[in-house]
Amino acid sequence: MSKILNRLEFKRLLDLGVGLGLQTVVASKRGQVTGIDFVQESVDYTLENLKRNNASAQVIKFNWHSQEYPFDGFDVIAGSDVLYMRNSHRSIQRLMDICLVGDGICIFTDPGRGTHNEFIELLEWETQLIELVDLETPLGPLPKCIIVLASRSKDRLESVTTVIKAMF
Repeated sequence: MSKILNRLEFKRLLDLGVGLGLQTVVASKRGQVTGIDFVQESVDYTLENLKRNNASAQVIKFNWHSQEYPFDGFDVIAGSDVLYMRNSHRSIQRLMDICLVGDGICIFTDPGRGTHNEFIELLEWETQLIELVDLETPLGPLPKCIIVLASRSKDRLESVTTVIKAMF
């Protein structure tokens, strides 16, 4: 995901599930970033990693199952390994509907647990699935990586798909 975010053009990005903050740090070098996670330790790690990398972003503890979102207007929503939680699919869908601008794009990476297909079935948006096998990473080969793209705009979806496919 970091490789993708490092090449993607955006103004405002919502990092869904910040984890240790790698995505947030990388994306913050490209545009305005808000990172959310429902685990306080993840928020703390991300804030520390931003500080260590001389980067800045808004990072807040937030449960995306909430009925109210204190933010909107993002042209990108990104999340790594968040689709495995089936009970989060509808909440993520609602967050996308409320927080993403009209021609925005959502990018989710998943290690291929299979739940990404169930998530795609919920969406009424244009979607694209990119499956990478034996992807080389700095930490060694990754057997499988699924990239799920979703947008209300077919043109935006196609342009981002082209960029990502050219990277791999």
